[in-house]
This record gives sequence, C-alpha cells and structure tokens, in this order.
Amino acid sequence: MKLLKIVSLMALFSFSSMADQNFKFVPCDPKPNCQNSFEDKNGPRYFYPIEYVGPKENAKEKIVRIISELAGKVVEDNGDYLRAEFTSAIFKFVDDVEVYLGKPGLIHLKSKSRTGYWDFGVNKRRLGDITFRFHQSK
Repeated sequence: MKLLKIVSLMALFSFSSMADQNFKFVPCDPKPNCQNSFEDKNGPRYFYPIEYVGPKENAKEKIVRIISELAGKVVEDNGDYLRAEFTSAIFKFVDDVEVYLGKPGLIHLKSKSRTGYWDFGVNKRRLGDITFRFHQSK
C-alpha cells in the first residue's frame, strides 16, 4: 500500500512538471497529435516559438489572456512555465498546452492531446492561433 502511494505521488509530480531540468518540454512521442517548439526544426512535430520585444511579464500576460480567450484554463503557473488545458466541446478530450518564457524575447510552445492517435491538426492550429493572436494583440 505504501508503495502504491509513492508511485501515485511520483506520477502526479511527473505530470505536473512536464518541463525537464534544462527547461525543455518532454519531447513529442511518435503519434501525430503533438507540436513542440523544442523539437528538431526539420521534424514533423516542430512549431516555431513566438518572438517578441518588450518585458517578459507583458508577454506572459498576453499569453494567459489569449489562452483564456480560446477557452483554455491555466492549471499550472511556475513563473516562466505555464501549463493550460483545453477540453473539446463534444467528446471532452483534454489537450495540454505548455508555455515556456525562460529566454528573453522567445516563447516556446507545446500542444499535445492526452489521448488518441490523430488530432486532425487541432494542436498545430491551436498554436498557430495563439501565435497569430499574440502578434495581433497590444
């Protein structure tokens, strides 16, 4: 019983800390339901990070606002690292979006479906929408 509690706590900790010690997201697995700006630039899972000018705090406020506008919910905020959840309307599938603002002028992004294999491009479109809205907002 004690081992089960320890394993459960380890699983909870690893889920709530999806970014590793070098401030990179956990790489996408081979399934096509993930996009990540830390992936190989020539690979199919790569998505460009957002470049910005100005204070990091302003960039973070914009990202949080955009996530909310897109019906996402920030569930973890550890300073330079955010994790948000997006739930699909019909089937209630949950996708995780991770944001890392550690390097000045650069916002790294990752969007991944928790379940299933195909996402029909939803995660890539979501990151594209976040990026577009970021550059359009003031």
